[in-house]
Amino acid sequence: MALTKVKADGLTADLIDETKLADNSIDSEHYNDGSIDNAHLADDAVGTEEIADNAITNALMADDAVGVAELSATGTASSSTFLRGDNSWATPTDTNTQLAFANDANNRVVTGDGSGGLNGEANLTFDGNNLDVSGGCITTFGQNTTHEAASIKVGYEGSSKGQIRVYGADASTTGSLELNVCESDGTDPHTVTVKSNGNLEIGDGDLVIETAGHGINFHPHSGTANLLDDYETGTFTPLLVGYWSGSWRTTTRDGNMYATYTKVGRLCHVQVYFNAYQITGNGVGTSAAIWDLPFTAAGNSTYGILNVSHSNAFSNCNGGNFYVSQGQSYALSSQYGDNDYDYCTWSGDDTRYLMFSGTYETQ
Repeated sequence: MALTKVKADGLTADLIDETKLADNSIDSEHYNDGSIDNAHLADDAVGTEEIADNAITNALMADDAVGVAELSATGTASSSTFLRGDNSWATPTDTNTQLAFANDANNRVVTGDGSGGLNGEANLTFDGNNLDVSGGCITTFGQNTTHEAASIKVGYEGSSKGQIRVYGADASTTGSLELNVCESDGTDPHTVTVKSNGNLEIGDGDLVIETAGHGINFHPHSGTANLLDDYETGTFTPLLVGYWSGSWRTTTRDGNMYATYTKVGRLCHVQVYFNAYQITGNGVGTSAAIWDLPFTAAGNSTYGILNVSHSNAFSNCNGGNFYVSQGQSYALSSQYGDNDYDYCTWSGDDTRYLMFSGTYETQ
């Protein structure tokens, strides 16, 4: 009789084993989904040889299916160890967790060497408060996003002061600070130095105060009363003036004239020499005065005196002086030594000369 159907309950357990099955005789088409589970698989029944590459993906693995217990590694897994690349549980140490670099030392700033390596800079250190540069310089280039050009900023907090300090080489030496501006190649240097004795030294240049009303204050606690706010020297062109027809008028003269002034603060000193001149016309015999001094005299000062040192300019006296009128830029003549205090008068003779100098307070 032909065998037409065999039911599972007609087969004894283990009747069909691997000896009864040809290799690859049962594939996925010959078993139902879920018919093969852990209970039907012997230990180590499925090894790496039975699993195709990439056959098991995350989608085929349950959550937490592979834990620490399933990992084969030497050492002990704990909260204080990590799994190293050599398949061992290792305790963190300085050598296996810290980044190593060349020339390591305390507080050194680390820089790249251009080839992927790191280097500790012996001359550049930072201790958390102070950045120290030894044997080099700090260089800034370009311009930032505000109006300021490349710069090093020094700020301060509270009532303290922003400082740039320069220390001496040892405990017995006071440092000096030199500010140097030059061309990009270092040529044409100009220096300003704060010397170790406290002096400020300008190597090659001027101290320029561009805003009027400012200067050098020798006693800052007294306000501007002791402010040296002006120094000026130059030449000017004074006029020989006579009085006739009810007013002071410029005389007509020839000859030479030299006149200089030096102004320090509010005091102006003048030196004047008229040489080989002759007054002609209406100016002869008129009261003498000097017009167009370089600065206007102070309005509340005593009269400044211009002393005549050598002269044959006057016709009515052997000598005389000039006094600077308050709030004016002219000086009037005055006789002396002749029991008179009237004006001196101009001589009309030729080859006259007049030398005088003096100081007066300006506005």
